[in-house]
Amino acid sequence: MDPDVVSNIRGFLDGKLSLTGNTSLPVLAGDIALRSGSAFIDLLGVHFGLDGPIEVDEYGFYINGIPVFDQDGNSGILVGSVFHDNFSNFNFDLQFDLEPQLLASNEPVFGPDYIQRFLVMDLPYTHDALYYGKGYVTGFANIFGYTDNLEITVDFKTEKGTELNIPMFG
Repeated sequence: MDPDVVSNIRGFLDGKLSLTGNTSLPVLAGDIALRSGSAFIDLLGVHFGLDGPIEVDEYGFYINGIPVFDQDGNSGILVGSVFHDNFSNFNFDLQFDLEPQLLASNEPVFGPDYIQRFLVMDLPYTHDALYYGKGYVTGFANIFGYTDNLEITVDFKTEKGTELNIPMFG
């Protein structure tokens, strides 16, 4: 990942993977758990956390609905796949569900403080900022495509506490 876009990537992986094949065509397969995973999205000024199981096979990595957290402790759900061709030509399809999550019994999935809003931007003012402020949302986002040609689609509703500033000088 470009360190100007995503930085401070951290976390622990725990699980079992089998490595077969040969040195030119390695094959990984198994299940791992991501623990205390996090990354800083520089463009938005926010940390996101991830915690949950990931399935691995020779074609990619699969995330089947794991919690994603903002730096305020709000949570949503991530479903996605990262495909590859022998660990090159990575292809992403990541879907972020930042809507209130309810069970059939109408009990919140993540406890009494289920998502009312999710922090997606927290940028301070600087003299050369193109934009700054805080952005809280609910909704859905999808990131898909290849590392050199990603498409991002969002369907967000801004929530209480959002303040976006776009300086108009010059």
